[in-house]
Amino acid sequence: GVEDGNVAGKPRGIFYFSTSFSVLSLLHNLGAVKDYQKLLATNYRDMMGRQWRTSAIAPFSANLVAVFY
Repeated sequence: GVEDGNVAGKPRGIFYFSTSFSVLSLLHNLGAVKDYQKLLATNYRDMMGRQWRTSAIAPFSANLVAVFY
């Protein structure tokens, strides 16, 4: 294995790519960004300072890196 220095014939890395939608789904499932109430048409002005802003938490070029040993 890698610990022994024997890496011949093995990939140097495995890379996964996804869209920003996948990053948003992951953040939602982890509960990383939560608001105290749901955003509705009737409370839009009250929710101007909301936490869940897709443009801020997962812009178009969002990336997620995970390394497993």
